[in-house]
Amino acid sequence: MFYEDKPIRFECSACGKCCTGHSDSHYIALSHTEANKLRTHLGVSEAWFKRHYVEHLTRETWGIRLSNGQCIFLGKDKQCSIYHLRPVQCRTYPFWPELLDKEAHWQAEKRYCEGINLGKVVDRMHIRQQLQQQLDAEEQT
Repeated sequence: MFYEDKPIRFECSACGKCCTGHSDSHYIALSHTEANKLRTHLGVSEAWFKRHYVEHLTRETWGIRLSNGQCIFLGKDKQCSIYHLRPVQCRTYPFWPELLDKEAHWQAEKRYCEGINLGKVVDRMHIRQQLQQQLDAEEQT
């Protein structure tokens, strides 16, 4: 992981680009626990929630439905309407293993995230915690 040897900077600009897919294979992973918390928060039945908010990627793997390439919970103001309940994938971005393994991957992600290389240097411990949360979530799916 290149961040161990070279400090990286990141400051979220709240642009909403990370909530918009850049390919047909883009999805927002959603664990069953996260889905239940969201469903309860929204006050809808399980059937309604699955029908309107969930994509079944596999029998066991779910994702938040995208509409016109963006998360259905992204408001017109480009703010997340479920910010306090957003999935691990959203909470840990851009500190994902596939973006931090090589500096070239981190730099390439600037196309989708204007906060990369801006702001203060991010504490390595914070990055490690974010990475671990993402890895733990991936193991549970």
